[in-house]
Amino acid sequence: MHGFCNLCTKFRELSQDHVPPQGSTSLRRAELKNLLDAFRATRDGQQARYHEGAGYLPRSRRRLTQNGVKFLSICKDCNNRLLGGRYDPEINRISAEISSLAKAAAGGLLVLPERVSVTVKTHFLLRGIIGHLIASIQSPDPSKPLPAYQLDKLAALRDYFFDETLPLPPNVTFYYWLYPYHETTIVKSLGISSRDGESHILGDLLKFFPVAYYVVYSSNGGLELDVASITGGDCNSLNCHVQLQFDLRNIAPKNWPELQRTSSFYTVMPLQPTIVASASVARGKKGGRSCSPD
Repeated sequence: MHGFCNLCTKFRELSQDHVPPQGSTSLRRAELKNLLDAFRATRDGQQARYHEGAGYLPRSRRRLTQNGVKFLSICKDCNNRLLGGRYDPEINRISAEISSLAKAAAGGLLVLPERVSVTVKTHFLLRGIIGHLIASIQSPDPSKPLPAYQLDKLAALRDYFFDETLPLPPNVTFYYWLYPYHETTIVKSLGISSRDGESHILGDLLKFFPVAYYVVYSSNGGLELDVASITGGDCNSLNCHVQLQFDLRNIAPKNWPELQRTSSFYTVMPLQPTIVASASVARGKKGGRSCSPD
């Protein structure tokens, strides 16, 4: 179909963008859930239900997808030439290098150093993740441009994605951490606030094996997360490199930070749809297997 591309904003033939890119995950046949279903608690083997007024929130209908999580949201040129052809190879390489370390750290199979580092092409990684997060915006009507408030929020990030001479916008902080889990999670406009309400940050979250990324584009009051980050620096060249540092002895829980269990801050979940994708077994077929990063 044709529609307005989330990246270049032009009316063109749209293509499906895989988030994360196909080469960085082995998640193929996936079951999609909304965040409420993913967070439903289980106690003593019984399914806990969330009370809303006098009733209960029902489960969402089971939804399956082939070849991972896809969004029909960007044109073929932005998808194939920029994301797929230019930036995805760096994301895929990083995933391949870290995946063996993540599996070993999660399974306790090897005696590993407390910290490891991976050298990456700074602006290839940043632009690739930012491009996929913009692509993952689900437009209410692809025949029309994204709403003005979304276009304004994304303006600086979109400019950075297309203009390779620009630095990462100074208000953007790019958090990352080891994520040795099966589920892929995409949360748009995830807010985190201090308990006193004096400081907060707002950004988009993308988690997939073996690394999670949280791109913060709005902040107030100096709130910082206790994980490594990249910010705009003096090096704007495409030849810039940075060391991603991973702590193998202190791995964040699977549902952090969207469902954190500390008293230091609280999260504000967005009203817009969020996605949690996990490997799915084909039902009704003997011997079916689930897909997973393993």
